[in-house]
Amino acid sequence: MKREIITISENTVIVTGGNIWMTEAEIVELFGTTAGAVHTGIKAIFKENTLNDYEVCKCIRLDSGNSADVYNMEVVVALASRLNTYPASVFRKWLVNTATAPRRTTPPIVIRYKDGLLN
Repeated sequence: MKREIITISENTVIVTGGNIWMTEAEIVELFGTTAGAVHTGIKAIFKENTLNDYEVCKCIRLDSGNSADVYNMEVVVALASRLNTYPASVFRKWLVNTATAPRRTTPPIVIRYKDGLLN
């Protein structure tokens, strides 16, 4: 399974693609917190039925041959609101700015082809 992760570097959120699936260890690194805080937060999200584990969690085989649970963007967003760390704050601000940014429209490209036009 091809998957991308989110990183934060110098107060900038970097999303490598649209197929976000992250391990607990990657989420720990993203938010600069402990494994216990991430694990507890994920379990609380599932216990409260905020998200359903069968929709947002998969078990995959890593390159090392080990298996690990990975969580999608919905879990990362839910955890960001539960964690009180500086990177989690940076992520929340990025999320709000991204969600409320005006949509860019791309002007149409017109190509002249012999005596006609193509859109």
